[in-house]
Amino acid sequence: MTFKSNAKIIDIQELLDSADPSIELPTIIREPSEFTLEDHDELASRIVGKEELMLSHVDSNIKSIAPLQADPWTLSRESIDSQEIKITYFDGRKASIRLGEISKNRGRHTSNYIKINGISFPLDDNGALLMNGENTPVLSNLRFTFHAALRTESTKRLEVISIAAAFGAIIGRNGGIGSGEALDEVITIVEKNAF
Repeated sequence: MTFKSNAKIIDIQELLDSADPSIELPTIIREPSEFTLEDHDELASRIVGKEELMLSHVDSNIKSIAPLQADPWTLSRESIDSQEIKITYFDGRKASIRLGEISKNRGRHTSNYIKINGISFPLDDNGALLMNGENTPVLSNLRFTFHAALRTESTKRLEVISIAAAFGAIIGRNGGIGSGEALDEVITIVEKNAF
């Protein structure tokens, strides 16, 4: 079987030259290959390559992350975001980071880092932490996962609350669970809302 195509390989400059000038083409932002590292461990500032940066990067070589414990009564985002995650790295380094400091959004790359206690953290242009899906994808995904689990657990609790409310209404209406009709109603509600 043979397929025919009119497709041809074109040069990127040819594509740009032939583009409609009224159309704004997206800019491709490449991840930097060199990074500025403010090393507080060595009291020095220097330019480092990606390979060196990844050896101490907050998002690399993670061995374990201690589990978070959401407030069992409220299950609020604020409750879980205010908790510190405890990270242990394969080489023995440890870090604590408040979950809320990590963005779930993709964000943008940075070339600025600060190294403290053997761990390099990404910084924005103003010197604030910039942990997002671009600079710390593992940690960003972790926060997203915790929030998804929180939503799931909250949904389950709402279902239990609605079953309990219906149960209370049936008991109140029938003066107790003793009647066969009341028991049948309760069983029907539980079966409909089974997880």
